[in-house]
Amino acid sequence: MNQRVVISGVGAVSPLGIGREALIEGVLSGTRPFRNFELHPPDLCRVSLYGLTEELKDEPSLSWAEKLLMAAAHEAIHMARLENATRRIGVVIGTALGIVDVIEQSFGLVENTRNPGRETQEPSLDIASFLARQLGLCGPVSTLSTACSSASYALVRAADWIRLGLVEIVIAGGVDPRSAIALSCFNRMDALDPGGPRPFDASRCGTTAAEGAGVLIVETASSALSRRVQPIAEFGGAGQSCDAFNVAIPEPSGEQVGVAMEAALSVSDCHPAELAAVYAHAPGAKLSDLLESDSIAKLTATAGRLIPVTAIKSMVGHSGSGASALALVAAAMLINRRKVFSTAGTKNIDPGCSIDVVIEQQRETHRGPVLVNSFGFGGSNSVVLLKPFGYGVPLEN
Repeated sequence: MNQRVVISGVGAVSPLGIGREALIEGVLSGTRPFRNFELHPPDLCRVSLYGLTEELKDEPSLSWAEKLLMAAAHEAIHMARLENATRRIGVVIGTALGIVDVIEQSFGLVENTRNPGRETQEPSLDIASFLARQLGLCGPVSTLSTACSSASYALVRAADWIRLGLVEIVIAGGVDPRSAIALSCFNRMDALDPGGPRPFDASRCGTTAAEGAGVLIVETASSALSRRVQPIAEFGGAGQSCDAFNVAIPEPSGEQVGVAMEAALSVSDCHPAELAAVYAHAPGAKLSDLLESDSIAKLTATAGRLIPVTAIKSMVGHSGSGASALALVAAAMLINRRKVFSTAGTKNIDPGCSIDVVIEQQRETHRGPVLVNSFGFGGSNSVVLLKPFGYGVPLEN
């Protein structure tokens, strides 16, 4: 079915605050909210800087991941006016860690202050089913785990379900909670910057671990308009690929990153010259930032002009699937404001990254499509193209 797929609502919980407006205000102002994560024992990690969210008030029996997801989902549902809609709504959520916070609390790695007395836990791969049960939704349900690109894969699956005619509305997104295990692993890999991430900076030396959740209401254009809801963005298409190389190290040529970006443009019938911005994956790592910049530079050459590039992890940190979802939420919200936020913390662009990274202050751009890059451990690459609602569509349609 040739359905136009749109985004009608979004919700977010990030280190920048609770809610989508806190996310947008934070990225536009260049806020870097990172602070130390208290571990047990406290000297467990050399670098303990973390992107932590505010405390959430919710059912005390819920895990922290479930609370993050519920808060983002309720905000998105309210924005899309879905409170009284059909129960035939799909749910697809991406997560790298699931409810890992519960496991860590049981082993005493972090203080158990959020779900005392909870004796049974749902499997970490059941986060989408959890949300469907909480909301009473009876459509198709799926939890995806492709590491850091999970939320991007979730959005693409949501669009596929809609175009296949399985459902008209899908709740899609991603979540990952704070994790001592994740922080320890990043430390073991020497992949953390003690001062916070500086994507594309000449002296970058790693990322900052974080937590967060982002949710998008994905549906047919006719479904949204029937409720008098104006879509905030339209799903153009996506490209996906796999490095087939290493569980943690990017494939040195970066070929498959470029393949995913070019595929997203191709299936969306979009020329690189139309792009208003690229939301880079860019965690602040030496190799992956360089490889991604090479692929973006090739698009720039085809476009015949510079394309503004920004990196949201400079302000929300690397929260796995959460960061992927937050990038999609920010892109959807800013696409009509024609703004590109700066890459905070980055001062001197690596000479090897020959792209137009927005630094120091936000920048105006034209009304047009944007690419949102998400690359996961294991080489799971996903690139989504979003466009302003109605972009390229004749007025009579």
